Amino acid sequence: MQITKFETEKEWEKLKFEIFRKKPLRALSSLHKIRKRELLLIAQSLLARYQFTRRRKYKNLFRELYQVTMKTYFTW
Repeated sequence: MQITKFETEKEWEKLKFEIFRKKPLRALSSLHKIRKRELLLIAQSLLARYQFTRRRKYKNLFRELYQVTMKTYFTW
């Protein structure tokens, strides 16, 4: 497994694109759109917590939670 550096600036750019630029598909029901938006809000808060925490243990936790949340968002 290759370990890559977690670049917060790129992750913020991805989130901004998904939130402000990308329009939800019309084929999705409104419940799916709401749940996908909720995942983006959760990811946003996790990324902010990752950025502002100092302890390595919590940084790793928030990074993993963020990555799982984004994986769930993209595979939905």
